[in-house]
Amino acid sequence: MATGFVKMAGFTPIWMRLSGVRAFTTSAPLRASSATAVAVNDGAKKEIQLSEEERLTALKPLMPTGEVTIHEFPERDLVNFPRPEMAVYGGRTRLGFIPEEWFDFFHKKTGVTGPYVFGVGLITTLLSKELWVVEHEFPLIPPMIFLVWLAMTKGGPVLAKVADKELDEYEEELIAIQEDSIVALQEDIKQEEKSQWMAKGQGLLFEAKREAVRLQLEAEYRRRQMEVYRDVKKRLDYQIEIQNARRSVEQRHMINWIVGNVLKSIDEKQEKRNIDQCIENLKKLSSA
Repeated sequence: MATGFVKMAGFTPIWMRLSGVRAFTTSAPLRASSATAVAVNDGAKKEIQLSEEERLTALKPLMPTGEVTIHEFPERDLVNFPRPEMAVYGGRTRLGFIPEEWFDFFHKKTGVTGPYVFGVGLITTLLSKELWVVEHEFPLIPPMIFLVWLAMTKGGPVLAKVADKELDEYEEELIAIQEDSIVALQEDIKQEEKSQWMAKGQGLLFEAKREAVRLQLEAEYRRRQMEVYRDVKKRLDYQIEIQNARRSVEQRHMINWIVGNVLKSIDEKQEKRNIDQCIENLKKLSSA
């Protein structure tokens, strides 16, 4: 884990490449994992044993606990330009501090013994040309190498535990920030969806208001129609009343005129005879 966070910064210190430190900076659960790998040949699976160094370099990088969905654009070339991954451990080394990449570079040009011959020749050249002066402090080199080895073997585990603990806390903080951001964004998405849903509800509300306005217009139209009907009915009733009044006046006038003329045509003797005749008729009716 310590190497992984250092690799993110774009460089790998030489002490991270030391085999002792790299071995001791491996956490206990990782060291306890199975040192086997599965090889597939023509569809057949076969387990092979891995060395300690191969097992350490074959481990996958640790990933955050939160699931992150990565959406790639179709035009991205993931074959030639793959997505970079954070390495958990440093690269392989030889002799405890020389990177494996240096030996690979020489192997293509000079073969297997090329890097060693180059190292021995370089040291010989420095000593023969007195570029590396052998002075009174030269005997201190073996004790210094021993002290460095002792520090790596004895202090490596303690340093690994402290570094792993600090980096675990830092990683947990980063994961917490990431998860909080995801939760906040999900809440924002929910609020946005709710706002869109409310906007759709506003459309329904506007439609209901338009329908209410149309109903009010229809009610006002019918009210005015009823007013027109009542006004027209009143005028027609007025005309009917006028005609009825005129007819009743004419009828009374005609009756009065007829009665007056009839009364004028009857004299007193005829009236007395009529009265006597009526009395006679009443008597007959009473006797019967």
